[in-house]
Amino acid sequence: MIEKLPVDDKLPGLDIFVCTIDPEKEPTFEVMNTVVSAVAMDYPSNKLSIYLSDDGGSPITLYGIKEASQFAKVWVPFCKKYGVKSRCPKVFFSPMGEDEHVLRTNEFEAERDQIKAKYEKMQKNIEKFGSDPKNLRMVTDRPSRIE
Repeated sequence: MIEKLPVDDKLPGLDIFVCTIDPEKEPTFEVMNTVVSAVAMDYPSNKLSIYLSDDGGSPITLYGIKEASQFAKVWVPFCKKYGVKSRCPKVFFSPMGEDEHVLRTNEFEAERDQIKAKYEKMQKNIEKFGSDPKNLRMVTDRPSRIE
């Protein structure tokens, strides 16, 4: 059953916190999937705030969020344009998300393929950056950094 949400001006502000500390235990690409999914939520963007907290201060997390923000710039409009329900790109591009692809136009398929290529490029870039052990290190004593 689909619940009817009130009109935008009646919706409360929503803060989403995504926390990570160790990129070896919590792969950065998986964390970025969570962030991109939250950004793509079907909720008024002026009432939605997403925060990523990296208590480990790992360079790969900063690199990953920069890659994810670039991907989100094409993913979110795609989701809105086609009414995508599975807003997590990992699910959408997996066999679990194939129901979303049924009875879609050639234009949809072409755009989907372009977006999938960008998603795979993001994954490859993050994994390549993370293959250097110095980019996985956790910093134990450092000043705060807000970007």
